[in-house]
Amino acid sequence: MTRGYSESYPVYAWQIDTYYDNRKGGWEDATFTDYEYLYEFMTGKITKKDVHADKFKRLFDKGYIVSKGDSEYVNIIVTSLSETEFLKMLPAIPDELKAVSEELDTKIFELNKSSYPPHMQNLCRARSTDCISEYHIRTRVLEQLLSGGRLKPLTGTQKHSVNTILFCDRIPE
Repeated sequence: MTRGYSESYPVYAWQIDTYYDNRKGGWEDATFTDYEYLYEFMTGKITKKDVHADKFKRLFDKGYIVSKGDSEYVNIIVTSLSETEFLKMLPAIPDELKAVSEELDTKIFELNKSSYPPHMQNLCRARSTDCISEYHIRTRVLEQLLSGGRLKPLTGTQKHSVNTILFCDRIPE
């Protein structure tokens, strides 16, 4: 799920739902205003006054801000990098993984093509592309990292906001 740029604030968000989060409502409940409210919180434009109570409630309900003692803090990853700058930091995909991906795509196409009439084979091929990057596979990778001890189980607080990145011009204090 992505939420595009705002006319009011320089925010853009990515969020991937997995078996490990406890978000409710999926992409339908991930509104763009959530990130605008979060930006307002980070910049001090909203306070705990009654007039902003609905915004604070939404941010707390979503787990994007949480309380610790007498203060609140942002509970998602926030970066001042642009999406493009962030993507440039990621390592290149190894050739071996590309080959495995192409092999998986071919196998999935072969399994599914009999369900498509001949004139729709190109659609079947298109729908059988980049299967290794689908969320089902990402979730399996997380499972392997967790079972291998490379990731720790999430806390209740982390389950609200895991796999969420906000790109904006500010970092929370």
